[in-house]
Parts: sequence; structure tokens; C-alpha cells
Amino acid sequence: MLVGELTAGGVRRVFLERVNGQLQGALFRFTQGLESGVNRMAWAPDGSLIVAGIGAGGNWNWRGTQFGLQRLTPNDTSVFEMMSVRAFNAGFEIAFTQDCDQKSAGNPSSFTVSSWKYEPTAGYGGPKIDVRSHTISTVSSFSPNSARLHIKSFEPGRVYHIVADLESESGEPIWSTEAWYTLNQIPNGAPDSSIAD
Repeated sequence: MLVGELTAGGVRRVFLERVNGQLQGALFRFTQGLESGVNRMAWAPDGSLIVAGIGAGGNWNWRGTQFGLQRLTPNDTSVFEMMSVRAFNAGFEIAFTQDCDQKSAGNPSSFTVSSWKYEPTAGYGGPKIDVRSHTISTVSSFSPNSARLHIKSFEPGRVYHIVADLESESGEPIWSTEAWYTLNQIPNGAPDSSIAD
């Protein structure tokens, strides 16, 4: 699904999966650099996406913007990026929109992973707490367009920030390098070697 972002600007893409009966998943940047923070979106009859924003004082806007109305029209071009991120019992499985350069996709140094928690309070929002950097012990790939990151100290109740620095098989750089995955549950059982799209 697509979600408008009022205070950080742009549109986000969300991938959800159900694990042990609970919904969880990843957030990706879809587009940035719009006229204003987005608080309304609608599909037009021609398949384009109308995005609109109206800002206010304080932090209820993006970079001080107060209004904006734009049309995003698909250009039938598929870019190289993370299509989905799924949890497995020892880390994350990333599916890409195109085949990856296998040398970089299989190298743990092509990825960085950090995580944190948020503490529920009576106040509005709150800081990241217990921020950690994670070691990727291995990267295993089960198809040309996927990679499994085996992560040390993998545990539920955390937001995981995944950064990918790699290219497609044809040499195209990745379009959006980041994903944020909220891990509520770790899947049970041994890792499955298949990726369901």
C-alpha cells in the first residue's frame, strides 16, 4: 500500500506479512521532493496518483510548506529496488525487482542493519531507545533476485533499519537504499528456501 507522509514529505510504500497471526512488515520510500507534505492521495481514472498536502504550524508540515497539488504519472519503467522484506527465523529475506549483481548481493558488507525500540509514554512520540548495530553473519541467496541476511542478536519488539548498497545484474544502482521493518514476531520453524511473491 502507499501512505502519504505529512511531516517528512513524500509517499511511502508498505509491504505487510502475517507472522504467527500478527501483521508486520517493511516501509520503503516511494517518492520524495514533492511540493508539500502529503496528507491526501487519490487514484485518477487514467491510473495516475493525485497527491495533495496542506500544512500547518509547528511540525505539521514538510519544510514549512503550506499547500501542494501534484499528479504522479507512471512511466512504465521498472527500477531496481527492494520489492519486499520478509522475516525468517534468523533474519530477513529481501526480494528485489530485478536480478542482482551476485557478487555484491552475496557480500555482507553490501548491507548494514541497525535496530531500536520505542517506549510507550503518555507524551506524543518519543526518542529511539536501545539503538544497536547488528552483525550480518552471512548472506545467502536462493534466486538471482533475492538475498537472505542472517543477523546476530535477532529479536522481536524492535524496528530494524536495513540499508542495501548494491547494483542490479545490468549495473543499475538501487533506487531506494533503505527499508524499515517492524518485527513483532519471529517466524517459527526452519527457514523456507522459497520466496512467495
